[in-house]
Amino acid sequence: MPTINVRVNDDLKAQFEQAVRMSDDNVSDVLRSFMKGYVQAARENRAYEDWFIQNVRVGWEQSLSGRTVPDSLMKERAAARRERLLAGAKG
Repeated sequence: MPTINVRVNDDLKAQFEQAVRMSDDNVSDVLRSFMKGYVQAARENRAYEDWFIQNVRVGWEQSLSGRTVPDSLMKERAAARRERLLAGAKG
């Protein structure tokens, strides 16, 4: 398995090693776990960004083609939905 060399200050290294020992783990396992978590979070973030960009693009294209809903109609729909939700919460 390849290795990675990381530069950290002595105090941080000592604190990390102490924390790892206190949790009865070893440094390599903890660092691998951190790395896997970071990679997973980066993938999820990228997937969300891709989804968001695609949806903005779709909305922009709809707007340019004139497929829009007037603000007054959206406010009316939102108010009606809010009333339904509040009525359901009371019932």
